[in-house]
Amino acid sequence: MGSKSGHLGRKRVLVFGTGATAKTVGERLRAAGFHVGFAPAAKLGDPGSPSGLPMLRALLKEFSKEEPDAHCFVHPATHPWSLRPELPLLGTEIGIVTLVPPAPAVALFANRLNLLGMAEKLGIPNLVLSFDPFYSPRELERFMIERKLGFPLVLKSVRPAGPFGVRILQASGNELESALALWMEQLRRRSGELMIYPERYLDDARQVTIPFARFSDGTLHIFPFVDTSLQSRNHEIAQFCPAQGIDLHVETLLRDWVSRLAQESKYVGVGSFHFMLQGRGAFLIDGRARLESGFQLWEKIDGSDAIAWQLAAARFSTQLPSRNPHPDWKCGTLLRILAEDPVLQLPQPGVVHELSEKRNWSFPGAQAELHMNYSPGERVSTSGPVVAQLLASGQNMKQAAAIALGVLNEIWISGSLQTNERFLSELLSHPWVREGIFHRGFVDEEFIPGVRPDPELLAVMGSAPMVHPEVSAAENGATAGRWAAGDQWIRPNPGDIQWLRGPESFAASGLPGVSGEVKTTGGQQYRLTAYPILPLPAGKWQVRLGSWFMSVRKIIRSTQHPQVLALVSGRVHAILFREGSVVPAHEPFLIVESLGYLVPHASPRDLKIHKWKAGPEQEVSSGEPLAEVSFSTDTAR
Repeated sequence: MGSKSGHLGRKRVLVFGTGATAKTVGERLRAAGFHVGFAPAAKLGDPGSPSGLPMLRALLKEFSKEEPDAHCFVHPATHPWSLRPELPLLGTEIGIVTLVPPAPAVALFANRLNLLGMAEKLGIPNLVLSFDPFYSPRELERFMIERKLGFPLVLKSVRPAGPFGVRILQASGNELESALALWMEQLRRRSGELMIYPERYLDDARQVTIPFARFSDGTLHIFPFVDTSLQSRNHEIAQFCPAQGIDLHVETLLRDWVSRLAQESKYVGVGSFHFMLQGRGAFLIDGRARLESGFQLWEKIDGSDAIAWQLAAARFSTQLPSRNPHPDWKCGTLLRILAEDPVLQLPQPGVVHELSEKRNWSFPGAQAELHMNYSPGERVSTSGPVVAQLLASGQNMKQAAAIALGVLNEIWISGSLQTNERFLSELLSHPWVREGIFHRGFVDEEFIPGVRPDPELLAVMGSAPMVHPEVSAAENGATAGRWAAGDQWIRPNPGDIQWLRGPESFAASGLPGVSGEVKTTGGQQYRLTAYPILPLPAGKWQVRLGSWFMSVRKIIRSTQHPQVLALVSGRVHAILFREGSVVPAHEPFLIVESLGYLVPHASPRDLKIHKWKAGPEQEVSSGEPLAEVSFSTDTAR
């Protein structure tokens, strides 16, 4: 951290990112007397790329030269650079104060095995099965055979890699050979190197994050514990604060461990430690040398300002930050709205077309806030899958969850993307979640969401695109085809839709779409948008009706052979077979990169590739034809 205090003149700070969290950080710094600028993700570079550090160095040098007489600072917010020791070292090189912990502490936290090894010397338990990292699937497989390890097994990246850095192996050698190799490639692209280690898997364990602030004189403040157990594909989609049901003995132990870990690492600033809890057992699994992306939740429960704590630790104040001893937020929840198909667990990025306007709600004894990362017309891209964060409070956790559930029903996000509001609503409504009876693996292993709407809603969604005159004209002409909504064949009948408002026709990139409000025979009212993705005469629309999303397609047999379609929107990462090749069932033949994930495309049947319709590095949309193929007459394996 910088050691210069409040007598400085003009203070300029560059905040990394342009999303809601970065803007919150910027607002707090502006209130503290800083002149704030923001660095978009495209200019920051990727820490895992060879070009990342040169891009960052060039950006910071340019920033430092803009006003030579000003005092320059950098706040990385929650950007991946905040976890890399190169940032504070680069700040020292250029002469910019980086508002991060000291470089040695950042370096320690940036290597999980070093951090966990330090904790083990302090007598703090962990789940590590080998402190010698592995670099290939073969090394891991050999280790598992020698140790006679079974499944499930947790694999983690030594370097920070966010949700990409964890893989839970459930079973089978096939996963070690194919899916594991793909995960490792994905991890290498994300972190710049491949080092992994195995951890013991705990059944029915909770995950808890403990944020803290420590000063150079040893003063320590521990913020309220956060339950981060509800995760989907390692994304913390729902958090609860303060964490409930922790044994008093365990809580006392955790506080002592946080104090000893912070002291041993000579930590200065705001950070967090992550633990798995099983009964009265607790195990350290990770630490973050930065603000957590959900810091707004725990700071509201604590009645304090996380950025003020950071500045105080950096000696911009001689006093501890003030705290409200009676905060309005007694209990709270944070929900992450992601661009994904939560049932298939596939990223679904795209253009944001419509957004509801309301951002704040107030109720007796409760509040809610919606923090959006994107605006209408923007594309959800590699900057991250988190479209928004919803925070809700209550006098107890059940009320906070009920408030969040009600607000979710008011949020409207439509376009070519798909989001997970309905999934979150069903999760909060689950009786086990309402009673706090859940664990780290609950979402991926036990929770079963709704798959498709009832027949009447499905019919409305399937008929909506044909309301547009251009689509209707194409259907009545020589290009008639079959229609599908999701995995169901349908017969569109736009005359059966009861419109309360609209329909309003619009064009997106010259393609026909419709929107409005409809009414069902049962009297329920729903907002509807059919956003066009692929052009006519065949076409595809992302249809949202209420909280339901459905892909609606018009299929025209225009080629001699069937076509395989893209599962996600993204960039073609690799084509694995040449034209004329026969691909065995379940063998990936093409990989698309979407929001950092490598999504393999395979068939349940043997197929022959006759013609590729997409090439390497090409951008493709979900549902776009990738290849012309023919299938074996054998039954699916």
